[in-house]
Amino acid sequence: MSNQNIDDLLIRAGKMEKSGERTEAIALYESIANQAAGTQEATYALNSAERLRGFDKLAEIAVEQGIYRQDTLLLVGNSADLPLYCVKCNAPCTDPQKLVTFYCVSLPARIFYLFAVLASFVLLPVWLAMFMGVVLANIVTRKAKHRVSFCREHSSQRKFRKIAGASIGAILLFAIAFIAYYVLDGEVPFFALVFIPVGAIMGLTLAPDVIKATQIDSRFTRIDGICFDYLARLPLQQIKQLPSDGQSAN
Repeated sequence: MSNQNIDDLLIRAGKMEKSGERTEAIALYESIANQAAGTQEATYALNSAERLRGFDKLAEIAVEQGIYRQDTLLLVGNSADLPLYCVKCNAPCTDPQKLVTFYCVSLPARIFYLFAVLASFVLLPVWLAMFMGVVLANIVTRKAKHRVSFCREHSSQRKFRKIAGASIGAILLFAIAFIAYYVLDGEVPFFALVFIPVGAIMGLTLAPDVIKATQIDSRFTRIDGICFDYLARLPLQQIKQLPSDGQSAN
């Protein structure tokens, strides 16, 4: 078969793919691969057919697990784990999935938490203020856990962000405590060292992840930062938001 005919068939298969006729497109790609065996066109056709099969597989898994897309957000059912594709680049993953804890705190809750913690450090002993901070954080924060796949590159990015966040949190909280107590008491507060692990934990928790939850309610976790190609393979779902349920991160 001539190169011109092969190119025409590839264009036809591409149009089928864009129009949603994936089954027909897969069959045509496989036919092209057989007719043009050993050529670059055959390799392209085989890769395209495999990609479309993965598309169907991911969509099927998503429906079974309760995973959808809503505009630019990923909607994940409370008990669902994500398929074995990197959520940042859509690459197939063979490494074990990461158990990611998503946190969501509304803006009013953040303001309340900030003022409450500052007030507790002024009015209460240090150990009691730290305890109050932990209690308040658990009250105003909603959590959800899902197993998520990342390729090695994006997994490394997540680790770097966490390490950087923990380091910055430890240094900042120690510096604030040291300066505050030095100004108040006029002595070098060596006990300010206890704020280093506290700051590290806070920084680790608050460090920006490569993906984040924008809302967590009784049904779904809404996740932002997912790559377009990954979302495009998922079924679209329009779900009415329950105004009295869940927290939104602003």
